[in-house]
Amino acid sequence: MKPSGRPRNEPQHWTASGNRGVVVCGHLRAAEAGSEILSAGGNAVDAAAAVSAALGVCEPAGSGLGGMAIWTIHLAKTQRTFTIAGPCLAPINATPEAVAAGPRYRSYKAIALPGGVAANARALHFYGTMSEKEVLAPAIRLAEGGFPLEPGQRDILKTYKAALAKGSAGKLMLPAKPIVKNLSLAKTLRRIAHAGYDDFYTGEIGRTIVADMQSNGGYLSEADFRVVPQPWERPCMTIPFRDTTVCSVGAPGGGSALLQMLGLWERVEGDKELPGSPEWSLKVVKAIRRARTDRRVNNMWSPPDNEPETKPPFLSEEALDEAAGETSHISVFDAEGNAVSLTQSIERSFGSGEASAALGFLYNGYMKAFKIKTKKHPYFLRPGLAARSNAAPTIVVRNGEAVAAVGSTGSERLSSGVFQALARWRRQDLFSAVAAPRLHCTPEGEVLAELDRLEPGVADALRQEGYTLTDVGPYSFKMGGLQFAAKTGSEFSGAAEPRRDSGACTPT
Repeated sequence: MKPSGRPRNEPQHWTASGNRGVVVCGHLRAAEAGSEILSAGGNAVDAAAAVSAALGVCEPAGSGLGGMAIWTIHLAKTQRTFTIAGPCLAPINATPEAVAAGPRYRSYKAIALPGGVAANARALHFYGTMSEKEVLAPAIRLAEGGFPLEPGQRDILKTYKAALAKGSAGKLMLPAKPIVKNLSLAKTLRRIAHAGYDDFYTGEIGRTIVADMQSNGGYLSEADFRVVPQPWERPCMTIPFRDTTVCSVGAPGGGSALLQMLGLWERVEGDKELPGSPEWSLKVVKAIRRARTDRRVNNMWSPPDNEPETKPPFLSEEALDEAAGETSHISVFDAEGNAVSLTQSIERSFGSGEASAALGFLYNGYMKAFKIKTKKHPYFLRPGLAARSNAAPTIVVRNGEAVAAVGSTGSERLSSGVFQALARWRRQDLFSAVAAPRLHCTPEGEVLAELDRLEPGVADALRQEGYTLTDVGPYSFKMGGLQFAAKTGSEFSGAAEPRRDSGACTPT
């Protein structure tokens, strides 16, 4: 799948810097929406909420109102860094027996209760400064006025055309014209702007969703929409890295894999090697493989008392010493130094493949995230259970100050991409850290690599160590959509993912 038509190796197309903040995300128009909010006096949370809605318009394959959202927030004034998690939840009527007997993927039976709207509501209400009407205005304009398809979007629509045509999303997602409008979504967003986020669950929007589910055999029912789901607000899971503290999200997110990679990197003294060299690449692959293996082996681990910030056993100091669904991501800084790293998803690309024509957004496909055979598994399906995710929205803090906000898309390749960007960061410029060729390793030792872009000797060194290499092509869509924002002194900079239709903007 081809990325954007902008030259991928030219930083000016993917970066922005200034002294009033920065917004980086998976679509340039959405980044402009966040920049508009910052220019109007909004803070980082306001801007992230605006980008969240705008991405649902411009990049519907990855996220939207019908999915989940996990926020990591840093408040400069109080030096507090924490997460707000709004995962998708198992419907009350979805029993393991019923789910086992029916489709779990492209269908209405794949849809779990969306939690992202509730998370955005909490973040904006408690930590933003603007109203729903203000932060949703840019997204409404985009949905009503339309926007041109980027090359990457045309390619992903072409790839999934046949699958989309089989479900209700086809008419909504397969545009007949080069300028894409979504008047149904604009109407839904206007409803939220007028009635508030809660309307998505307990108001007119919620009733429309329930009627759609009942008409098409979905598990979601009126009982699931009687109250607004309560997002989790928790301290971050953290680990020391260089002279900073890296703060990410615990279960049901995937931050533990990222933190384990960083902890291993410190112990094998990865910074002694030249970034991209064979020696550096070997250490990267070994750290990724160990973390992915431990995540698989320890998938029975769940945090006690439903406390996602509790560290799993493989992140203990002793263990580290011994071991030596498609998504969208948003990274924002405002002028005061507040930072947001926000990952949102509808699970796989285009989620369930189903959508309400009246509401204009895709439903998630998170029912596939639950276990339906192993009763002792912590993610064995039960009513209200949060769907697990690889999301790892991350903020890096030094001496109480946020100095980076970073995250990515890419399922299991998400954490490995963020890990490599952080390993390169400050040893290379920000764009080079984001654009550099990426590696990923499975527990079985298969290395996914952009082979044509690797430094000389890297591929041979990996093969000599017994790894098998799979070429994913240069600037591969498969290697994630990483969005990196950083603060140095009073200067803010952002590097957007050149593998996607991403963009970085600063406020005027």
